[in-house]
Amino acid sequence: TGGGMDKYCMAVMPKHEEGALKSTSKDLQGTALRKWKTNLHDSLMCVSEDEEVARELLPEVLVPTLNDHRSYLRLIHFSDRMQTGAARRERAGLKFVYQLFPVDRHPAKDGGKDKTEEEKLRVGEILLRIGLRYIDKVATYSVSSGAKERIRKVLQMQAETEFKKTRSQREAELREKKIETKKAALENMSPAARAKYEEKMLKKQRKEALPVKAMKMK
Repeated sequence: TGGGMDKYCMAVMPKHEEGALKSTSKDLQGTALRKWKTNLHDSLMCVSEDEEVARELLPEVLVPTLNDHRSYLRLIHFSDRMQTGAARRERAGLKFVYQLFPVDRHPAKDGGKDKTEEEKLRVGEILLRIGLRYIDKVATYSVSSGAKERIRKVLQMQAETEFKKTRSQREAELREKKIETKKAALENMSPAARAKYEEKMLKKQRKEALPVKAMKMK
């Protein structure tokens, strides 16, 4: 990992693991990331803030290899704000997660038997080489000025949405706390004090329910 990466996030993952992967990676959450149309197998998906990033970092020459070995793939992830270490600090990083010995059958025309461990290790070597080549590709990749501006805008919109959501949650918590405080105060009142308070609140409600008199025009 390092710190010289442009601002973007991209990931390739199995569709059925989207929820689990997002729950453990903050940068994969939110509304900024979109799923882009690619030639990946239907069981796989590619997400990023901008289509240019997906197009440049998922070249067509690589797609057939990922499709052929999709049972090994759990996550390919590049981000300028990847959380790392016990402190979960954000920094630029690359992550590759593969399953070493998945069920990987030969084509039916070749018998359909599961591959041997030796054959699966050879697939692992292919995927390892892909990871090593990606290090150089990501290190030298620069997002275009147009894509940078689009990414800036979607990240800003996401931040505003999250701020509004957090504020609404905080306001709801304060309202709930206020209700609980009033409820506790009522429970601790004497019967006479409670009756007096309820009478006061009833008068207030009746007053608020009265229609507003129209102002007389002179």
